[in-house]
Amino acid sequence: MSDATQATAATTRTRVDTTPVDTTRVDTTRVDTAPVVALRAATGDDLPRILALLADARLPHDGVAELVARRAADMVVVDDPGAPGALVATGALEIAGRDALVRSVAVAAPWRGRGVGDAIVRRLLRDAADHALDACWLLTTTAAPFFARRGFAITTRDAVPAALAATVEFTSACPASATVMVRPVAAPARGDA
Repeated sequence: MSDATQATAATTRTRVDTTPVDTTRVDTTRVDTAPVVALRAATGDDLPRILALLADARLPHDGVAELVARRAADMVVVDDPGAPGALVATGALEIAGRDALVRSVAVAAPWRGRGVGDAIVRRLLRDAADHALDACWLLTTTAAPFFARRGFAITTRDAVPAALAATVEFTSACPASATVMVRPVAAPARGDA
């Protein structure tokens, strides 16, 4: 690879901060050739924008308000660097026992395919590791290939721990036909440096 090609490749890779979890932390990530975006813990003030982003992505919002009220630091958002007050992405961990549900991962349409979703998932997996959790689980009707590329494997509802199976995502928000996926937390995220 030529020096010019290496320089171009180096400037277009997604970089994710690997510092320990701090609820006040803001991770900065350069996404493709877009401006640097900031990943940060959600606050109660973000709730209306999170719900709008989920609605635009046609994802269930059941339980999101309760999650933000109870553990806002477990929900991550990405601010739009060009539009103060707007969000371009969100995702959350819903912790139950030694496992977590990765939920509400949504990226605004103009930002899809630019590494923002990947940055959200990496942050959630790192947060799960910092909480010393065993595994992350999720339900999806449309994004199984996206999550498979990040180390998640398809499994059955019967394999889901009881505490997660009792969450609103499993009991009512997602259809029974949704694909169930799991990823051990200890496994390094694919592509992590």
